[in-house]
Amino acid sequence: MKKGNNNLSVEELYLWHIFHYICGIIKVHNLISMELNRIKDVLDEKGIKQTWLAEKLGKSFSMVNAYACNRKQPSLEMLNRIADILQVSIKELIIDNKEEK
Repeated sequence: MKKGNNNLSVEELYLWHIFHYICGIIKVHNLISMELNRIKDVLDEKGIKQTWLAEKLGKSFSMVNAYACNRKQPSLEMLNRIADILQVSIKELIIDNKEEK
């Protein structure tokens, strides 16, 4: 068996790289799918449609849907506008990670 870096065989080194590549994908997936806002919850609680909010914000439905589904996070300015339109505190739109622990 040929030896590569750090006295690992070429096969072991190859598996090590695959393992780290997969770990990187999992980390990115977890960051992407992490819920940071409660926009959808607040809309549901108030009986308001995403299309209505999109119209009030002057944004496309797909952008508001991305915010509501946590695929994309609004800027602080946009979050403040959303809070004003929904007549809630900006804190009500943000998930507090401390409460989950």
